[in-house]
Amino acid sequence: MLLSGPYGIAVLPVLLWIIIGFGFRFGKLPMLLSTMTSHLGVTSSFLIVPWWFQHPSAVAAVYLSLIFIPLYTIMFIRRHSKQIKINQSLAKQANQTEERIRASLYTDLHDRVMTPLLGVRHNSYLIEQCTRTIDLLDPDSNGDKVSDVSKYARENLLTLKQMQDALTRTTRRFWSDEMEMLGLSAAVSEYTDSLKSETTGINFSVNIDASTDSLTKDLAVFIYRIITQTIHERLGIARNYHIDVRVDKSNSMVIVVIGDDGEDVAVGFGNDAITSIDYLRERVDAMGGSLVLLKGEEAGIRIEINLPLK
Repeated sequence: MLLSGPYGIAVLPVLLWIIIGFGFRFGKLPMLLSTMTSHLGVTSSFLIVPWWFQHPSAVAAVYLSLIFIPLYTIMFIRRHSKQIKINQSLAKQANQTEERIRASLYTDLHDRVMTPLLGVRHNSYLIEQCTRTIDLLDPDSNGDKVSDVSKYARENLLTLKQMQDALTRTTRRFWSDEMEMLGLSAAVSEYTDSLKSETTGINFSVNIDASTDSLTKDLAVFIYRIITQTIHERLGIARNYHIDVRVDKSNSMVIVVIGDDGEDVAVGFGNDAITSIDYLRERVDAMGGSLVLLKGEEAGIRIEINLPLK
């Protein structure tokens, strides 16, 4: 045998350093394992042939193993600790990134949905004022010649209506996204809270049945659009009023009630509003439901929409 005589004792340190060399080649962990294996092999040899222990080369091999094992163990522990710190740092960065994304999504949602909605409401008021100005200056109503003021008002009215259409298209594009992110009840509350905080003289009462959480996504989005568009029409027509929004499920139907007490203000729908309500009625009819518009002298406007549950 190669390692069974005195010549084999001299080969042990050579084999030991070959194994250690492979450890340097492949990394700290293989180096640690190879050193421990070498030390185990040398110890086993001493147990088999005790007189090897008296040979200087064997003693040197044992000392080398005893020196390198703690060294490589320390190096391995330090490397492992460093990797733990790196993982903790990456986890912290991931949490910060998630928080920034959430904040960015909320800001983007508010800027792209709520701000255009307020712009639509403001433009509705300007359109109403321009229409009244044109009626006062129209020759059909007072027989006078159309003045430059009337011409200017008509141009402004056209521009405002174009802006109104563009803003309405923009808001409709993001309504479903907001619904998907927040849910029906939270989305309506977010919508009314934003209008309440940025508009004076308006009070909203929102009561949405918790059972509506089980509605299908398409039906919930449609109900949200009905609520927001109807409230938008109310904002463009009257001032200083209270709006009640109620959504519940009854007899396999979804009932949406939007009432306006009017606060002694005679509330009516303008031409643009009638068009929008007719559009809503067509969509409700297409879903097999019904839309009822109730109008009273002091009770303001009450819209009842019944949608079948599919």
